[in-house]
Amino acid sequence: MRVSGAVRVLVLVAVFGVAMVGMARADYYRYTDRSGAVVLTNDLGSVPKAYRKKMKVIRDEALEAKDPAPKKHSAAEEAIKEEQQDEQAAAAAATASRSDKLFARFPWAKPLAIVAGVIAVLFVGRRLVAAIPFPQLARVINIALFLGVFVFVYTVYARYLVDEYFSVKDKVIAMFKKANQRELPADGEAPPEKPDGSEK
Repeated sequence: MRVSGAVRVLVLVAVFGVAMVGMARADYYRYTDRSGAVVLTNDLGSVPKAYRKKMKVIRDEALEAKDPAPKKHSAAEEAIKEEQQDEQAAAAAATASRSDKLFARFPWAKPLAIVAGVIAVLFVGRRLVAAIPFPQLARVINIALFLGVFVFVYTVYARYLVDEYFSVKDKVIAMFKKANQRELPADGEAPPEKPDGSEK
């Protein structure tokens, strides 16, 4: 039994789409304008040419390495929070399966396992349907199988995109908060001057 060209193309598109999602990264551009305001954007085209030489490029990987959220909690709150996190981590480690541990160690393995599972389901399903003696029933089952796999792949892909969107959104919000924080002068010191020489 031969797999039709349309099915091959759709499987290849699904595999390619799942593989490309992990490669998407974002760069952010930060510069200070004439009024002294820090501007943060992810669109290089929105940065005026006059500021491009002075702008700072912030890579997505650099954000993941740093914890941009400032710590404003008391020591007691932090100790309680750490204790709760330790309890949750211990409970999660106790209930984690082998596959969860494997996917946590090798994040690239989960999309690969999903793609392999989809291909296996399609292959086994097509073989089982080929054994049905009624051709019209076999076609209906093939269509249902293909649509079911397609909906599953689409759902997984959409869930991944939503998670990535909120992850990037949280990082950008944290960057904006950090960029907008102003250092207060120590007692007896004059406030810092703005780049254009005027004071607030």
